[in-house]
Amino acid sequence: LAPVRIGSDSDWQEVSAGNQFSCGIRNQGDLYCWGNNDAGQLGLGDYNYRGVPAQVPGGPWQSVDAGNRHTCAIEVAKSHVYCWGRNVEKQVSSASSKTNFLSPVLFEGANFPAAQVGAGGEGTCVRLKDTSTAAELNNAVYCSKGATPDMSGSTAGSYVGCTSSPCVLKNIPKFRDIDVGLGHACGVVMNSGNSAVC
Repeated sequence: LAPVRIGSDSDWQEVSAGNQFSCGIRNQGDLYCWGNNDAGQLGLGDYNYRGVPAQVPGGPWQSVDAGNRHTCAIEVAKSHVYCWGRNVEKQVSSASSKTNFLSPVLFEGANFPAAQVGAGGEGTCVRLKDTSTAAELNNAVYCSKGATPDMSGSTAGSYVGCTSSPCVLKNIPKFRDIDVGLGHACGVVMNSGNSAVC
């Protein structure tokens, strides 16, 4: 099938495609989402399908990542991460028993400046900037329980799992790029000849 242009605007900064829905940021930092919305993944306060881009409240936004049925974005002012949509695996909020979030909420613990966010199948990972006030958080990767395997407190090789969600992953290298899939995550390691690990 041939690509179909989305609307008539020509000022899109980036786009991200999730599971039957998409989101994109325009040059002024406005965030728009459209498509399937059965878990509130469009962030518009309801479960209604959108056939054309609709503006998500908040922002301005600097980046967005659409997952399976949830979405996360980094706002401009403090580079904090906000998420919305499906929350069955606590990929949006670990402090709430809510199944779905229909509007953006601050991702727990991610109150340090974020460089990147990855919204996967059932999990979320945040790569923090190297300007964090706590040295151990510089370029750290902060994930929800559903983002990576072995997150129940056990140890696999040198990787140490977590007893809570979300948490800073332990005994992993510093990354300059990350991406989250369905139950796993991958990254490009800093200062290692650009090696990739998953």
